Amino acid sequence: MDKTGCVVIEGNRYEVSLDLVKRRILLRYDLFDLSVIQVWYQGERYEDATPVDLTRPYHRRVRPEEPKQPENEGLSFFQAAEKRRRRELEGDPFTVVREGGQQR
Repeated sequence: MDKTGCVVIEGNRYEVSLDLVKRRILLRYDLFDLSVIQVWYQGERYEDATPVDLTRPYHRRVRPEEPKQPENEGLSFFQAAEKRRRRELEGDPFTVVREGGQQR
């Protein structure tokens, strides 16, 4: 930490409480989310570091997950319901049932 209360992690600059200037502090963070940096001093947690310049939202060695594409890009529920309704309308409007419950 420098004398202005700023720390640099992975190219990002954060501001820390000025009460902690010139003290050895512990910073805890998630490699996948560098927007939140916890500040600890002598086992006590202080206010999180405030991002001043967040140019890299995750650690350089971490590869962000690609957004998953839906496996089945088929019909939505409403499209499927409409397709079924139209299919039913195209069929024979009358159903004949014989004795014994068999349809014709």
